[in-house]
Parts: sequence; C-alpha cells; structure tokens
Amino acid sequence: MLKRLYSRGAALAAVAIAVAASPAAHAQTPFYQGKTIDLVVGFGVGGGYDLWARALARFWGRHLDGQPNIVVRNMPGAGSFAAAGYIFAQAPKDGTAAAIIARDAALGPLTGAPGARYDASKFAWIGTPSVEHAVCVAIDAAKGEQKWRQNIGSPARSAPTIAEGRLFIITIDDRMVAMAASDGHALWSHRALGAVTSMLGRPAPTYGQGLVIGGFGSGALTALRADSGAVAWTDGLSGSRTRGTIDFLSVRGRPVISNGRVHAISVGGLVAALDLPTGRRLWERQIAGEDSPWVAGDWMFVVSMDQEVAAIDTREGRVAWVTPLPRWADPEKRKDSLTWFGPLLAGDRLVVTGRNEQALSISPYTGEILGRKDLSGAAAPSTPIVADGTLLILTDDARLIALR
Repeated sequence: MLKRLYSRGAALAAVAIAVAASPAAHAQTPFYQGKTIDLVVGFGVGGGYDLWARALARFWGRHLDGQPNIVVRNMPGAGSFAAAGYIFAQAPKDGTAAAIIARDAALGPLTGAPGARYDASKFAWIGTPSVEHAVCVAIDAAKGEQKWRQNIGSPARSAPTIAEGRLFIITIDDRMVAMAASDGHALWSHRALGAVTSMLGRPAPTYGQGLVIGGFGSGALTALRADSGAVAWTDGLSGSRTRGTIDFLSVRGRPVISNGRVHAISVGGLVAALDLPTGRRLWERQIAGEDSPWVAGDWMFVVSMDQEVAAIDTREGRVAWVTPLPRWADPEKRKDSLTWFGPLLAGDRLVVTGRNEQALSISPYTGEILGRKDLSGAAAPSTPIVADGTLLILTDDARLIALR
C-alpha cells in the first residue's frame, strides 16, 4: 500500500500542482522541478515490496509536474512499522517523502503492536502498485486453452500444489484452499490460527502420506488431512524473533518432506525437523531463513537471513559447517547490503544467487566457496532450478539465464 503523510504544507503543495496545470498558471515553476522524492520501503532489498518500489520509481516521476527524481530507500524493521514511524515523525512534510508499507500496518497502533509508534489516521492513501484477482485458472499445457476458472475468495500468495487429484493453494488471508484438480470445485478450506494478511509470499503446500503441510504468516506449520482438511497437527516456528507483527514470524520457504520428517525454516528464527505423522518436534536450531531448505539424504542446506549458508545433519540437527556469504556490494565502505537466494544442490555443488549479479558455487562437503559466475543482472528473489541438466536462474530484470 502506497502512502504519503500530508501536513498543511504538503496539502498546499498538492493544490499548487493542480493550479500549475491550469492556463492561468503556466508561468509558475512546477512544484517538483529540481526536487527529489524519497520513496521509503518498509522491507529489505529483494522482496516483493522492494520490487514494486523500484518499478514505480522508474516511471512515477514522469507523471508528476516538474518530473522529480525518485530515490528508493529501504528501511526494514518490525513489518514496515519502522518506515511508517519515520514518515510520521521524521520525514519532511512537504510532499517529498512517500512510503510503501504493509497493507495492515495501519492497524498496528490500534492493536497495540510493538513498534507501531505513529498515528495512521494522518496518512493519506495514494494508491497500490498491484491489482490482485482472487481466481485460480487451469490451463491445458499442450494447447494453452483454459480448462476451468474458479474464484477462491481472496488473492493467492503461493504457487499451487497438485496431489492425488486435488489442488492446494494458500491465500493472502492465510487460508489453505483445496479444490478438485479436474474442474476446480471447492473441497474445503482452512484458516490458520493467528492468521495475518500476508504482505509476503507464502510457500506452496507440501504433500506426503495423505497430509498437506502449509506454512503461514504467524509462523505456524500445520498438517491437514488432504481428503477432509481436518487438522492432524500444528506447530509454531516463531523462534526467538518476537519483535513486531505482520509476517515477521512467517514461514516463507516451502517445507520439505524426507525420510518421514518435515523440515522447515521460518523468518522468526527457527529451523526444525518434525515427525510427519505426529508433528513431534525431533530437533530445532535458532536459525532464521526465508528460502526453502534443500534436503539431500541425511543433510539439509539453508541460507540464513544473516546471509550465511549452513549444512545441518537432518538426523540430530548438528550443524556441520557455516559459510558467511559476501555481505556488501562495497566491502570497504560496508555499503549496499547484499541478499542471497537458495540454495540449490546441482551435482556436487551448492548454488546460491545474489543481488550483486553473481552466482556462487559452494562445496556441500566443506562449505568452501569454489567459484563465482557473473550474471546479466541482480538475481530475482527466487531459488534457481535445474531441469534436464540445465541450471535456470531468473534475474531481477525478468531475464532467464540457462547454464550448463
């Protein structure tokens, strides 16, 4: 949700823009001429809100009188409460500061959420950078023809998972919806406990042994019976990161089922292995992450939010090695922090991709960084994939790179 704080001065500036567009005011200097608008993003580099902001910044200034320069500033913290507080208390009140914050950040002060130190009634809504539709569409892969189209009540926040003739998907309001894969008719839906409106992506549900596993915004990891939607078990992966609300504890990486266990990691600061049939927690470690773990045999590999890649023994949770990844685009000045995505195990190499337009290959045995590959652009916030022996990487400028 895009918002700007208007004081009396900012309101007058808006009037001045309207007057300047009239024939009687052509001689006046456009209000924004020679000025810069700071577009503050309440989340870190690489996420959906950051991508929206940078896309908006490329075009927004052209449509304002005077064509100001738009500069994106990332100010993550407390689910965008920090950015909202900055706009409320510190940013200039002259129309040169705007923010992209969470959809329900306005509710923070009303619910007494920690860190929500602002008066949301002083914000004026400008618009939203995305238009969402609450439909699921099935396309014939061979012909490209629509097979069916079904309303799901609220926009989806995950990719679909299809298993045993059923389609499972998670929506923006933390509901898991089950539909018949053949014609899309509704089978059941389940709303997570402590559900929040999702500003971030959700992992696609994972299916195994008649159970479908979903990760939600509250940090809940829930196993539902695929045939009925009944809860088999639920666990919370909120970990030690208890500051803030609204997705701050969420499970964003897709859970992985292997050897009768569910392996999952949360933004809230916990990675754990659980018994698939019962949900009994087998082990846990205080590691925060937002990408899916990669499980191979008895080993799990994760990229943490501290920008480290680690190898963990899935049998007992022992950490075998941890490798710090490059943290700064400019290491000398410690400027422009980097975000890494992955990992992917391809052959005997782990692959991670970064915002610095590089992909790294890492030994899964020792954690040693073995090589670097320059990309044609910053990596998109998604894990690379392998198909038919080809490594596919998506860049931030919507290009697909194929490597062999």
